[in-house]
Amino acid sequence: MAGVNLFPCTVTGPDGTVYQVCRVVAGPDGTQVWWWDRELGTARPVVESSYSPEQLTAGGRRYTLALDDGTEAAIVRQTGCGCGHPMKRWQLPKPVREAG
Repeated sequence: MAGVNLFPCTVTGPDGTVYQVCRVVAGPDGTQVWWWDRELGTARPVVESSYSPEQLTAGGRRYTLALDDGTEAAIVRQTGCGCGHPMKRWQLPKPVREAG
């Protein structure tokens, strides 16, 4: 499943840490789960994988994400739109290009 952009999601990491209101972005280079860090006032990646999320049932809201260390993260797509949350209109950071 390439080209995935799921928002809003609740993500549970392999250590049991739960991240509320995340954006899951998957592309040809893998998957990143971005979470809004209120202390920093910006989004930061909290889970990364070279794999894509797998939907558990067709049309369902639950996904699993295999991680590079052999563990898994659980993703649940929420039913709301995330209106009013900073992650609603947040976009991935632009790639940094080296001068040269």
